[in-house]
Amino acid sequence: NFGSFYQFTIGADTVKPKVVYSNPLKYVFASQTSITLPTLYATDNIGIASATIEYAVNNGSIVSKPLVLSTVEANAYNYTFDFGNSPLKSGDVIKYRIIVIDKAKNKNTVNSPSTGFYEFKVLDFLDPVNEYVTSFDRYPSNDFYLKGFSITKPTFFNTVGLHSEHPYKDGSEDTEPGTNGTDKFTNNDALLLRPITVRSDTAKIYFDQISLVEPGEDGESFYNPDGTINRYFYDYVIVQASKDLGKTWIDLTEGWDARKDANWLKTYNSSIDKLGNSTAIGSFDMFKSMEIDLKQNGLIKGGDKIVVRFRLHADAGANGWGWAIDNLNIQGPKGKKELILGVEKKLENSALNVFPNPSKGKVKVQLTSSSEIKTLQLNVIDLQGKVHFTDQIQVNGLSFERELDVNQLESGTYIISLLVENQQITRKLMVIK
Repeated sequence: NFGSFYQFTIGADTVKPKVVYSNPLKYVFASQTSITLPTLYATDNIGIASATIEYAVNNGSIVSKPLVLSTVEANAYNYTFDFGNSPLKSGDVIKYRIIVIDKAKNKNTVNSPSTGFYEFKVLDFLDPVNEYVTSFDRYPSNDFYLKGFSITKPTFFNTVGLHSEHPYKDGSEDTEPGTNGTDKFTNNDALLLRPITVRSDTAKIYFDQISLVEPGEDGESFYNPDGTINRYFYDYVIVQASKDLGKTWIDLTEGWDARKDANWLKTYNSSIDKLGNSTAIGSFDMFKSMEIDLKQNGLIKGGDKIVVRFRLHADAGANGWGWAIDNLNIQGPKGKKELILGVEKKLENSALNVFPNPSKGKVKVQLTSSSEIKTLQLNVIDLQGKVHFTDQIQVNGLSFERELDVNQLESGTYIISLLVENQQITRKLMVIK
């Protein structure tokens, strides 16, 4: 028994460098002259000879520059674009790639991306406004730059809203500092391209929301003592503003997750898969109102022109259904909503009763309305979004009643949903056996 052995290989070095890099950069602003790229991490069995960036603006000539080896973090390379002498313009597209070569005689090379180029676009802002109010029903896509969001009407929602992907993806685009490329995250952004002139008196943002976002560790606060964001808060959503056209950003309030509402947290935890992800689905009756004072932290004052963005930060751990926003009102009178022409508010003064609840067998669904209803759609949906019953029903009156047999349903929580034109009213039903 000779124990362990050392091993070595004689011959040409054909081992390529190990490179960790990803590109979260999808947009910048014409006001930015200095743009720092994410850190690149590169190692090799005999060493790195060079790490180079090649880039071009609007398919112009390729410019080649060396990346800078960090003096504080091992195997880390950095690069900052300097467009001070050639300012960016709205609509410009910058493409780039990174080339890493080792010290071997064969010059083993790794390109990132492996083929083609990364790209990011220069955005333009629209004219400033004093208030911005939308229910999203008119699909105001031109007012927003969306990354990881869309203005849509998901299944089982009867109104259009601003939605993250459902479910949102685990973080993969950028690297937490000091982790040598091993800990990833992604920022999903909905950026309002209309700057807001901040009022000198009441300056608030109102919106309705559902946040089924991975909760952090119990007892962990959003900020560390030094003001950085606590890594153990995990995923979060946040509203931010910029006073300098996107160069720097201010948190309007602390970020939050599913723990902000007991029903959100209960729903998030109600269905967890083997990977630790929540498969529970948001429903219309889970919307909660949110109010944020633009000037509460003292960093924004009356007369400032600000840009607002909504961000969902996802780490590399678990994920969930995501974030939904509706009835956005920035600096409009409280309660003001966008006027939707030609739509009758059928369910505005309606009452829906579901009883007995909990139910062991049959249940009655009763609706009374102040406006005549011609037809409605009745759905029974579980918390994973599966439709167990649906029916189109003629009403032609002010009231409706239907008895449902729920014996065939398994024990659990369900959503009773009535849809009338673009209106929806829901109640939860507990089935027990």
